[in-house]
This record gives sequence, C-alpha cells and structure tokens, in this order.
Amino acid sequence: MLESQRDTIEVGFNQALLARHAWERFHLRLAAAQTLEDALAVVREATPVGSPSYSFYVNLAEFLRTWEPPQHARPEELTAYAELVGQLVAARAITPEAGELITVSLARGMEAARGRSE
Repeated sequence: MLESQRDTIEVGFNQALLARHAWERFHLRLAAAQTLEDALAVVREATPVGSPSYSFYVNLAEFLRTWEPPQHARPEELTAYAELVGQLVAARAITPEAGELITVSLARGMEAARGRSE
C-alpha cells in the first residue's frame, strides 16, 4: 500500500514538474513576441493535444481571436497576455485605448481565475 501511494505521489510530482516546464517554455516564447504576427507564430507552434502545454496554446489562440480572457486561462496566462498587449501598444499594432480596454478585461478575468483556484 505504501508503495502504491509513493508511486502515486511520484507520478503527480512528475506531472506537476512537466506542467511547470511546459509553462516556462511557452511563457518565454510568448514574452519574446513583439508583434501580433509573433504572437500568432507562437499559436502555430502548438504542441499536440494532450501535452502539458496544449491548453496554453488553445487559450492564447482564443485570446488573440476575441481579445477577451479565455474562460479556463490561469492568472499567469492572463498576466502574460497583459504584457503582450503592452508590447502591441508600444509597437502601435493596437491603439492605447484598445490596449486599455483589453487590459481592464484581462484584470477582471484574473479576478475570476483567482476565484476559481481558491
């Protein structure tokens, strides 16, 4: 019994580690995006369905399509999207006014996401 519990804990730890590494790789790539085309290129690099990072790519694609926080995005993802919006405003890909509206929407999404995780 202790052996199976240890194995279960080890599997859970390994999955959490894989998910963390997947997020770090995805986040580094998204943080490097300076333009909308760069962000779309990140989406095109999506990992296979079922991989630890797949949901990050799906959520980013939804965000870039709607400019609204994806329902299942984590607070860290929404923070990364807000940083991207800042880059897009700086690159004049979107207006400061649009950037402000999107950022406010992302802030509301972050509050909702934090509420889901509590």
